[in-house]
Amino acid sequence: MRKFLLALLLAVVSSVAFCNVYAADWKFTGSGPQGPMFFDANSIKYPEKDYVSVWVKGISNKAAKNYYKGKRGKELISDVSKKLTKNHVPSLMLLDSVKNKYKSDQDFGNAIFEALIDEAMANDPFGISPYVSIYFQIDCKNKRIGTLSITTYSKDGTVKSSDSSEYPNYSYFAPDTTGDLLTILVCPKI
Repeated sequence: MRKFLLALLLAVVSSVAFCNVYAADWKFTGSGPQGPMFFDANSIKYPEKDYVSVWVKGISNKAAKNYYKGKRGKELISDVSKKLTKNHVPSLMLLDSVKNKYKSDQDFGNAIFEALIDEAMANDPFGISPYVSIYFQIDCKNKRIGTLSITTYSKDGTVKSSDSSEYPNYSYFAPDTTGDLLTILVCPKI
């Protein structure tokens, strides 16, 4: 029996040690009309020179508001307070173009706090289903963005529609938009 337990323990430890575990690391990249948007820092790929592929998801304002009011919302505030004591600031908030939008240090501090709450909510494995997931390819050199895959979801989290393309249809984005900020965050400095 002892040999069996030892062999079982060894098998479990080996399988855990050699399995390739993936966990998303959702980073705040701004808010659109429907709600906050996030990119997965762990999904960033560089398929060729000057190009980046990255997953982005959006959470609806209504779903976020309901989440904050729930049981996990109170826990989020505690988690975010701990991050603030360690001086953690979302990378988006460190960009000069974002910092300059705030009239006072207090407004900027409140925005950092809200961004941290949004990031914590987006990374909660028991949290909110997104209303959209998009796999973008970004042409960093020419400041263009194209969609490789897009999935929209119903309020209950089921797939509403899905589409993908091997070759993205690129479009240019205006300065200081979510697309521009995403590009600044994920593209290598050219």
